[in-house]
Amino acid sequence: MFGAGIGSPESTFMDRERLSAHGLSNSLKALLLLATLAGLLGLLAWTLGGGRLALFALGAVVLLYLANLAASPRLVIRSPGLWY
Repeated sequence: MFGAGIGSPESTFMDRERLSAHGLSNSLKALLLLATLAGLLGLLAWTLGGGRLALFALGAVVLLYLANLAASPRLVIRSPGLWY
C-alpha cells in the first residue's frame, strides 16, 4: 500500500465495502443537511405567517426535492458548458 503512487491502479480504486460506506455516509449527510434547511425554512415561515405558511413551505420543499430528482439528469445532459 505504501508503494502505490498517485497514478497507480492501487491508489485509484476502492473496494466495494469502503465505497458503500462512503456512499451511505454521504447520503446521510445530505439528508441531514436537507432536513436542517427544511426545518429552518419551516421555522421562518411559522414565525412570519403561522402554521399554514409553515406547512406550505415544507410542502414546497418536498415538491422541489422530488422535481429535482426527476429533472436533474436531463438538466445535466443539456448543460451547454458540459461538453468542450
